[in-house]
Amino acid sequence: MLGMVRLVAACVLLAGLLVPAGIVRATASSTPTLTAPGTQTAVKNGDTLTFGGTIGGTSPSIQGATLRQYSDTGATTEITGAAITLTLGTDISASGTTISGTKAVAFNANAVRVKLEVVVLDSSDASTQTGTSPALTVDNTSPTYAVTYSRAAPLKAGAVTITVTASEALSAAPVISIDQPGTTDISSVTMSGNGPYTYAYTIFADNAGAYADGTATVSVSGTDLAGNTGTTVTSGGTFAIDTTAPVVSSVVRASSAAALTTGASAPVFTVTFSESVSGVTAANFAVNAGSGIGGTAPTIASVTGTGTAWTVTLGVTGTTGDYGSNTNATLGLTVVPASNAVDAAGNALASATVSGTNESYNLDTTSATVSGVTSTLADGSYKAGQAVPVTVTFSEPVTVVTSGGTPQLTLTTGSSATTLVSYTSGSGTAVLTFTYTVASGDTSADLDYA
Repeated sequence: MLGMVRLVAACVLLAGLLVPAGIVRATASSTPTLTAPGTQTAVKNGDTLTFGGTIGGTSPSIQGATLRQYSDTGATTEITGAAITLTLGTDISASGTTISGTKAVAFNANAVRVKLEVVVLDSSDASTQTGTSPALTVDNTSPTYAVTYSRAAPLKAGAVTITVTASEALSAAPVISIDQPGTTDISSVTMSGNGPYTYAYTIFADNAGAYADGTATVSVSGTDLAGNTGTTVTSGGTFAIDTTAPVVSSVVRASSAAALTTGASAPVFTVTFSESVSGVTAANFAVNAGSGIGGTAPTIASVTGTGTAWTVTLGVTGTTGDYGSNTNATLGLTVVPASNAVDAAGNALASATVSGTNESYNLDTTSATVSGVTSTLADGSYKAGQAVPVTVTFSEPVTVVTSGGTPQLTLTTGSSATTLVSYTSGSGTAVLTFTYTVASGDTSADLDYA
């Protein structure tokens, strides 16, 4: 009886069985793994996950397997109702102690991490053990790209580095394509670097064929660590190409008067460029002082303006002696190409040619003189009420200014009487017409001006 007591005392109760004290039972263990397809280090919707790892114990078997989804990167906040139960023998199984299986998974929209949980039974003592794999990143978002350039657009001919910054890590360098305005394009070239990525691009001068000025479009394609392919460019997807140098399209007189007369103000020209330019100075012009210019040599006094329109003022006034007295002489501008005058792309003024209108001022320092006074009516006697046109011929065209009153001509219409006759037409020509109307009492054997 006492021996029996000692025997029971030397035993412990384990899972309903008497086990001799000092004997250690092997219990269930579970060490599952979860991997992404191929070389991916993250997974996305529709990916087939691979299950692996080991189980342990006496004749261990998998009792249950679950994919658990989490909404935080630390994989601590499980998404309620998002657990995916794996079918034993179909999705996951164990051969001996080795776990295997695969399953294509549609992830919860809020999932950012996923773990594999495997429950294992030890057949010898009916103990169970739950094992959980390390978390795997879930990424259903395709990468996007921001594109920048080493030079500010518009871009002139020459080298430029294009930099692409992806919104997330990529599995490899993306490819870049450039749809150029000309007939030659860049197609699917692999960029350099590990992020940001770069591409050395060369802009060629416009030749109206393979290369042309205009707007180029940049496309980028890359794949993130989960295998999502992205092609969206969020900024910098286009850039302007301008390889054409600006030219002077016209030089016109800023004054309505085409001639420089005695005492005239300094000559002013309006210079128009083919496109907006900056940096224009007096060094970009020279005075074209034609034959006959004498006296003080005119200079460029000032240059002002912005964009396409610039004002050039000469440095002397048109007084007698400043320009000489040759009435055939002209005064204009010559364009001087220089690197200081550039367009928005940095193309410099390179041509002295004026592509359009190129006006100059004529010299006129001699006052007009009257060379003759007559009438277009035949000689004869005329009664009261008859209109008599009187024409005054000048040595050159004249302009009639009426702001101070209408010019008048005095005619002798009697032995001592005179009549004032008003100007009627002819401004801008060398012949002015005054109209005299015969009045009662007017007598003159030979109508003349006083």
